[in-house]
Amino acid sequence: MDFTYYVAFALSLVIGFVGALIFVMLKGRSYWRFALTTLLVAVFADFALLIDWSYADEMTDVLLLDAAFFTAYGLVGCAIGAVPVLGARGIYRLVRARRTR
Repeated sequence: MDFTYYVAFALSLVIGFVGALIFVMLKGRSYWRFALTTLLVAVFADFALLIDWSYADEMTDVLLLDAAFFTAYGLVGCAIGAVPVLGARGIYRLVRARRTR
């Protein structure tokens, strides 16, 4: 496993965490839109920051493999990064709902 994939996973964790913070601050309601947006941002950031584009013509199959791995790591990383924020939001809403009864 290449070091690039570790960096892609770490970048996805950060994007998922920050995306979840923004989602909560904006009082977002569509989790599907949140998931799709953070995944796309993570994959585009991985492609922009982690791929050496000088070999793009010669190594198309490697780019497709990288795209698949970046998508998988982006999905998992964004989900894991978002869990603490969305979990805290859920607990806060549950406690607030029980107090108002």
